[in-house]
Amino acid sequence: MNETLGEAERDGAINQLTVSGTLLTDVTRSVTSTGKEMLKARLAHVQPGKSGVMTLDITVWGSDRTEEEKRAMLAWHKGDSVVVTGSLSIREWQGRTYVGIVARAID
Repeated sequence: MNETLGEAERDGAINQLTVSGTLLTDVTRSVTSTGKEMLKARLAHVQPGKSGVMTLDITVWGSDRTEEEKRAMLAWHKGDSVVVTGSLSIREWQGRTYVGIVARAID
């Protein structure tokens, strides 16, 4: 079993998720200090039958997308319902933990 788990981890099959929700921000384009282009947005997800809202930062790396794909993603705006597929990202900054998704697709 560990061998199968190791293969799945190596192939990236373990850290994949799909989340639906409402965009809290427009999708925006920016460039990091190292020159990498990225698209960013924030998503609100409400689990059925649960109280509270989970917010997730969405990041799409521009180098992984064609200009047409980036234009399509930039067409999403605050209030739009979307489904985001990608890998879970957890980071800490100034004592706070941020949970996000490095997105492969926004539909």
